[in-house]
Amino acid sequence: DYSRAESIFRRLADSEPEEFAFQLWLGHSLAHLHRLPEAEAILRKAQEMNPHHPLPFLFRGWVLFAQKNYEAAIEPLSRALALAPDEFAYILRGQCHHFLRRFDDALADYAEAFKLVPNNGQTFMLRSATYLERGQPNDAFEDTTKAISLNPSLAHAYYYRATARQNLGGSPQDSIDDLSKAIEITPSLAEAWLARGWNYLEKLSDLDRAVEDFSKAIGLNPESCQALNNRAWAY
Repeated sequence: DYSRAESIFRRLADSEPEEFAFQLWLGHSLAHLHRLPEAEAILRKAQEMNPHHPLPFLFRGWVLFAQKNYEAAIEPLSRALALAPDEFAYILRGQCHHFLRRFDDALADYAEAFKLVPNNGQTFMLRSATYLERGQPNDAFEDTTKAISLNPSLAHAYYYRATARQNLGGSPQDSIDDLSKAIEITPSLAEAWLARGWNYLEKLSDLDRAVEDFSKAIGLNPESCQALNNRAWAY
């Protein structure tokens, strides 16, 4: 119960403002409550209070990542890693590099994460996304298949594998099956509805199913120009 935790740590931090742990866990609680600017300010204070502890840097990097401030997140994550190797910090920093299109740096961070935890399905899934951006669908296919074998509940792994199949010129039905699985796991995954609709439209000429999937994608993301254009084309 992060609301209760925030209330407790708030009182403790107010009563003992120089106590590092109270500031740290108050910031952590606020982050889980999605009060991100407030969390970031308190975690910045915590890292100034104890610059030799990795957690305030790790938590602050996580908060900045959640705000999509990827460039700013790299500095505290790097500080955290300099203090103590951590799988989560490598994964977060790798994602920052990915979104900043520094794909070599992203792959390097994922490699470090694998050294710490070799069989994390999420890391394989995230690396597959970077491989797709680098134009390496074979590597992406291998990573998504490994991710699914480790954690069959990763919806994005099925989505990325469908994309890899498509880039490799594979069977449209295999891509549709992967996308259907992604939708089954996470029905709110708009990009999976859009991609499945595209396969129905372009590969199978199944206009009714294409329109249905594009409409679902639009319902989830009304600003999707691609879904709107594709549905108009299917009509």
